[in-house]
Amino acid sequence: AARRIVRMGEAADRVYVVGAPGLDRLFELRREAPRASARTGPVLVVQHPCGRSAEHERRVMTGILQSVAATGLDTVVLYPNSDRGHRGIVAAIRAERSRFGSGALRVAQSLPRDEYLRLLLSARVLVGNSSSGIVEAGAAGVPVVNIGRRQAGRLRAGSGVVDCAESVPAVRSALRRALRLRPRMLGVNPYGRGGAGRRIAAILGRVSLGPDLLAKQITY
Repeated sequence: AARRIVRMGEAADRVYVVGAPGLDRLFELRREAPRASARTGPVLVVQHPCGRSAEHERRVMTGILQSVAATGLDTVVLYPNSDRGHRGIVAAIRAERSRFGSGALRVAQSLPRDEYLRLLLSARVLVGNSSSGIVEAGAAGVPVVNIGRRQAGRLRAGSGVVDCAESVPAVRSALRRALRLRPRMLGVNPYGRGGAGRRIAAILGRVSLGPDLLAKQITY
């Protein structure tokens, strides 16, 4: 990621690798409360649209939810972001609720950041195409079924991420693999181990912010 920024025209001496700020609070919460047993945690589903038609996104989400329902596990589904096609995902969520039975499916349109992170820390597996599966889940010790190409090209935090296509057989196979994984906090995480906010503040406190910052030269 740092090399890409340099190739886009930033001076190498102004590029700092600090980690993902999104992990700062996660590690704080992890220290405050031990993670719940993975055997009792829910399946957390976070699927966003990829700019396709609502009907296409609905078909994909329907397959995902049917695959998750087949596990018989309690499930929490979050609404998608508002990119093109999101109405299809919302429609699939509403249509598939009946498959899970009474009380087995919880749907939330959005959650406060701390509540979401606590839910992630307690999850048995994260399913979908959210960046949380690439950045936060590894630090939380949660296996991930990463569906489709929305996160293509991004570093994975260890072997806990199971990539798969959007078809129902692919999702079901990936779910079986992910549920067999033993959750653990990875020893090496490309996104760091928290503290990025402090490092960013320290860097901004000492760098010179002048007109030269606007001069860039693309080098690829």
